[in-house]
Amino acid sequence: MTITLSKVAEDYVVENEEMKPEEDPVGRVGWKTGMSSPGLLAKTVIGRSNMDSCTYVLATLCCIICFVIVLVVLYFMLTIILEFGNA
Repeated sequence: MTITLSKVAEDYVVENEEMKPEEDPVGRVGWKTGMSSPGLLAKTVIGRSNMDSCTYVLATLCCIICFVIVLVVLYFMLTIILEFGNA
């Protein structure tokens, strides 16, 4: 790494290919990564241990929602069956 003044840096041209910086370091997470791999971006931003906790909470929440939906469907099915049974 070299540090130069901005006036000198404007005129400075790297002639050796090895000294030119690479475009992006391997493993760098940016907005492009968020668009192509949102899970990796979430793990990087939230952290691995927090991501595990969020996964557990979301899985539990999904199970509860599915259970409530099944109960609602059963309730409406039973009311429809009882209405037609009484008619």
